Amino acid sequence: MVSHLEHGRRKRFSLSARLALVAGLAAAVSLACSRRAEIDDPIVDELPPVPEVPFPEGGVPVVEDSGVDSAEGDCEGRAGQSACAGTNDFTCAFDRWLLQLSETCQTQTGCRTNGWIEVVLGEQGCAAELRMEQPNPEFVGCVTEQLNRHRCGGCAGVSASRFLGAAREGCEPSEIRCSTGELRCPPGLRCEQGLCVDGAGGASGS
Repeated sequence: MVSHLEHGRRKRFSLSARLALVAGLAAAVSLACSRRAEIDDPIVDELPPVPEVPFPEGGVPVVEDSGVDSAEGDCEGRAGQSACAGTNDFTCAFDRWLLQLSETCQTQTGCRTNGWIEVVLGEQGCAAELRMEQPNPEFVGCVTEQLNRHRCGGCAGVSASRFLGAAREGCEPSEIRCSTGELRCPPGLRCEQGLCVDGAGGASGS
C-alpha cells in the first residue's frame, strides 16, 4: 500500500523529470540554432556584391571601319559556329562565343584592349555590327576576321556584349590560355597544358 506522501513525492518527481526533459530539449534546439548561425553568418559576409560596369551613355559606339560584313549571299555560305549552339530550351548561345572570341583576341593582341565590346547579328546569324567603346585596331582585326568567317544559325537578330577591362596594359600569365584550332598563342609563345608559355625550346604560336 502506497501512502499519500509517497504518491505525492512520485508525482513531484515525475513532474520535475518532465520539466528537466523539456528544458534539455529547448537548450539543445537553442544550441543547434546558435551553431547554425555561427556557420551561416560568415558565408554571407564573404560574398560582397559584385559591382556592375555601366554601359556608356548613349550605348556602345559602332566601329564604322571594322570590316564586319554581313552581305546576304556571303552569310549563307559561312561555316556554322558550334560555340553558338545552346540547349533545346535555349538554342542560341552567342554570348558564349563572344566570350571565347574576345578572350582569344585579347591574348593574341597582348591584352591591351579596354572598355565594352558589343556585336549585333543580322537576321541570318552573321555579324552585322561591331561596337566598341575603346577600339584597338589589332583587336578589331582579330575579332572581325572570325566574325566574317562564321555564322550563328540559331541566333538571328540577337546581340551580345562584354566588358573587356578598365586599364589593361598586358596579359597576366594566368590569362593566356590556349588549345588547338582558333585558340592559338601569340607569336613567341607556345601552348603547354592549356597555357601559353615562353616559346624557347618549342614551336612558337602553336
